[in-house]
Formats: sequence, C-alpha cells, structure tokens
Amino acid sequence: MIPGPTLIIPCPSCGHPGEKRTFISGNTFGAELWSDGKQIAPMLPQFPWLVKCKKCGKFFHTDSKLAIRELKWDDQDRKEFDNIEFLDFPSFLEYFEALGTEEDEKYLRFLIFRSFNDYIRNKKEDQITEEMQILHEDNLKSLLYLLKESTEDDINLLITKIEINRELGRYDKCFEMLNKINDEKYENLKSRLMDEVIRKNTKVFRLY
Repeated sequence: MIPGPTLIIPCPSCGHPGEKRTFISGNTFGAELWSDGKQIAPMLPQFPWLVKCKKCGKFFHTDSKLAIRELKWDDQDRKEFDNIEFLDFPSFLEYFEALGTEEDEKYLRFLIFRSFNDYIRNKKEDQITEEMQILHEDNLKSLLYLLKESTEDDINLLITKIEINRELGRYDKCFEMLNKINDEKYENLKSRLMDEVIRKNTKVFRLY
C-alpha cells in the first residue's frame, strides 16, 4: 500500500477537526473474505465515510471536499496537527443513533450488520449483550425489508439474502434460496453456505 495525504476534515456542525487517512494505491494480497461480504485487506484498508463528531455528537460524511488541509508526511508544519484525533468508525450502538439522519438507510443498516459481526471476527463475543443481539436481529429484519423489492436475478443480492436469513436462523428459507443457485462459478460458495445452514450456525464465518 502507498499512503496518501492525511486529510483534516472539520465537523460541518461545530467545526471540530478530525484526521482521515488516505492511500494512493493498494492490493488485496492476504485479504480475508467473510460470509457477510466484508473484506479485510491489510494492504487495502477501509477508512470511515460516516463518522460521529467527537465534540458535538453529530454524524457527517468524511467527504474529501470538506477537507481544509491535506497533510503529507514531510510537511514541515505537520506537528501543528499532532493533537487532532483520527476520525473513527462509529460503534455498533452509535450507528443506531444515525438512523433517521443518514439518507441511505440501506447503506447504514449494512454498516450495522457488519459492525455487529465484527465482535465475532475479533473474538469479542463476550461483549455482546442480550440487548445488542436483539438490536442485531431487528436490524437484519429491517434490512431484508429494504431488499425485498430487489430482483433475485442478481446472484450477489441472493447470497446476501441467504446470509441474512442464516444469521436469523431461518434455515428453511436458506435452503429454498440456495437451491436457486445453479451457476457452477458459485458452487463452492453455495456448498460452504449449505454446510453452515445444516450446522444451524447463525454466526458470521470466514470464507477464505
């Protein structure tokens, strides 16, 4: 990965600044792909788009157009910005605060979906409370509702629906949808999902 400049982006509501990393180029060597569609690539990191201001608590998008400064590693005045914190991904619970303010509800609910699964990915399941589990399941149901009008001719969408239903424990629905996958290109993925449905596993799992 070749790092790009660090952007100084102020909160549009209160002006509190935050730093956002960027990169010029990267690759997917050593990447992990998980059943909820999340890819984790050390050489192609993800930086937050939706963030919560650490001062006023308002949510905003880290659009590069909002940046008031681009800092390069060799800028002589870089130390003047040392006290500015990096803009972070919101927590699982914080994402719910953004509902009603984020225009793209589907996008937000996918963030919530994968944020919950991060507890499993990062081996922090002991931090999942009963309340969080209920919120997670309610979010999955809402996400399915938002996807209901989408055509299942889209294989990626179909796989997403299978994964959501699997995490909700709706195994009969999973079998029904898995039988619609006939493309040999997806045979391995179909087999992996089928195995987890047979095992009645509701947790996200690593594909590779």
